[in-house]
Amino acid sequence: MVTGTPIQILEKWYGMNKIKLHLKDLQEYKAVYEWCTFYVGIEEAYFSKEILTEFAIELMQKGEDSELISALAWGIAEEDFTGIMASIKQEHRQFLEQGTDSWEAEYRKLRYVYLKKVEEATSKNELLDAIAQFYDNFGYPEDMSGFINYMPQDLPTSSAELLNRFNCFLAAERRFTLITY
Repeated sequence: MVTGTPIQILEKWYGMNKIKLHLKDLQEYKAVYEWCTFYVGIEEAYFSKEILTEFAIELMQKGEDSELISALAWGIAEEDFTGIMASIKQEHRQFLEQGTDSWEAEYRKLRYVYLKKVEEATSKNELLDAIAQFYDNFGYPEDMSGFINYMPQDLPTSSAELLNRFNCFLAAERRFTLITY
């Protein structure tokens, strides 16, 4: 059982999106990524805006260059952020509408990486609580309710069974790390 003030509990369980993903996290889990990944990730609170600078630098190191990449490599001023996001969306508009298959695939890719990161950073005893906190903070995804420790289950379910369901869920979700548009 986690104790403390609500803010302390939220901070402990990655709440309020205190933990953000980075380029190295995508690379560690061999997730394919592109501009769409970062746009969806920023909109869904998986990344901070600095991920765009990380990605721009990586692209420059690979020899790619454009006005946008050059500007992003220097960092993003707060007043420029909305315009940059609009530019990315304009360039990839067919993929960046919420509710489309491409948005869903990018979302699930990022969710997989985030949950793997949580799994590796959390003890087995605390993992179900950390997963439940993610579930709460990211809009109660329906496909996760079968392994959330406070959700009613059809049959009595042990912690071990909930963790097994979580692991099966992750194994199935891994396929989204390979999708690109």
